Amino acid sequence: MKTILQSVDIKSSAAAIYEALTTEKGLAGWWTETVQVEEGVGGVIDFTFGAAFNPNMRIMALEPNERVEWTCVGGHEPWQDNTFEFRIDERASMCVLFFTQAYARELSDEEYGRYNFNWGFYLESLRSLVQAGRGTPYNAETEEDRKAVVERFVEEYKNRHNIDVVDELVHENCAVHIPLPGLPQGREGMRVNGNLVTAAFPDVHVEREFMCADDDIVLERAVAKATHQGELMGVQPEGAPVTWTELHAYRVRNGQITEVWSEPDLLGIMVQIGAVDAPGG
Repeated sequence: MKTILQSVDIKSSAAAIYEALTTEKGLAGWWTETVQVEEGVGGVIDFTFGAAFNPNMRIMALEPNERVEWTCVGGHEPWQDNTFEFRIDERASMCVLFFTQAYARELSDEEYGRYNFNWGFYLESLRSLVQAGRGTPYNAETEEDRKAVVERFVEEYKNRHNIDVVDELVHENCAVHIPLPGLPQGREGMRVNGNLVTAAFPDVHVEREFMCADDDIVLERAVAKATHQGELMGVQPEGAPVTWTELHAYRVRNGQITEVWSEPDLLGIMVQIGAVDAPGG
């Protein structure tokens, strides 16, 4: 049976390479962004690329900072029962990562050539991740796909006041960066924020001024219009019309928002509802 053998020099510690080979964050940083890891020897790693290539790897050996071994147990028939070994050789100023894929059945020369080329690409991605902090993992999502997720979220969450949409479009561990003291993280934080806004402004509606995407970040600027009809931060409503701008950045991965930054014009809101005086007034 044929065997693929590759090696790559990496200017990094063995520990950093081992982390990239054994953690969900590390594997998602260089091979495919869609990965689920059941940690420990005997656990299964599910890699998702799409179509017919979604290998499931059982972890056969873990030797910290030295060696990782998998066996393919499903998800891609040509790799069934193949073994994959990553061996880390730490030297004075760098490490050499040796990779071996041992096939369980013969394939055509064309297939071996394709797999060999792809491993070269992704091992270089691993080197880039460890050395420079960013690899080039497979990602089936396009920037347009990610923008579509944000567009739908904004329409449901803000304009339709459908707070339950967070269960579908917001990751359970979403990192929430919204300037409200004590706001929880994850879906709960997005629920609290949405309920706070709609309680004070039940007719709130936003109109987008622009949206752009760069890799997994979607940036949006919008204008919100509403009527102050509910208590907000101790201020009782008097029916004042309120308009404010918002700047948001969303990190979108695998069809869900995994991180959000929000910068609404809070001072402008407080001035319009009579909570504070206008600057210079």
